[in-house]
Amino acid sequence: MFLRTRSKSGFYGHFFMIRFWKGKLPETVLITPVGAVFKRITARSSKVRHIGLSPWYPSAACSSGGREFAVINCGRGESAGDCVLFLKNEAVKEILFFGFAGSINPAFKQGELCSLAGYGGGAGFTQFIKERSALKIRSAVKATRQEKGLKEAYVYTIPSLFMEPALHAHIHSKGYDLIDMETAHIAAAGKGVKLRFIYYISDLFLAFRKINMDRIADICLKSV
Repeated sequence: MFLRTRSKSGFYGHFFMIRFWKGKLPETVLITPVGAVFKRITARSSKVRHIGLSPWYPSAACSSGGREFAVINCGRGESAGDCVLFLKNEAVKEILFFGFAGSINPAFKQGELCSLAGYGGGAGFTQFIKERSALKIRSAVKATRQEKGLKEAYVYTIPSLFMEPALHAHIHSKGYDLIDMETAHIAAAGKGVKLRFIYYISDLFLAFRKINMDRIADICLKSV
């Protein structure tokens, strides 16, 4: 984080960086906005060291199967993109995102795992409110090839869970399969870093408590 210091005559241009993590981060980092997934991954890993210097991004350095990595709760929505910018400043080379997404395509069922074929959206909350009655849905940006063996989905990023139901049909008509709140922000922030995406399709309000978090954690650990 950049902060501006203040003199008696007013603000002047000295800035410094606050680091969010202790020591050098591993080259591979798994980020998730799901607190329960973060907790299960750390519980099922070895050599866990909590490395967060701030409550903003709970973080741990871990080991699994001989591989060293960090796992970070990146927060929801635009906060995830900001987390990626900080990670790029730490010279991280690979970021794996695991998140929940809602299906707007009947071919994508609850409980399925998907990887990313392409993404769109990412409008801020204020812009989204102003434009939602005439929302312009652009074609998806193609992603680099993702996880082998997983169905690939086109994901549209929105800033509001409250407003999403009325837009499902419109977004799907433009070629999108899933909606989430992070993908477009992470993709925009992560240019120049290897990015990978895995999604669990869930109905946030009806199925969340039925999700086997241990299974999710194992999938993340195998993927990282």
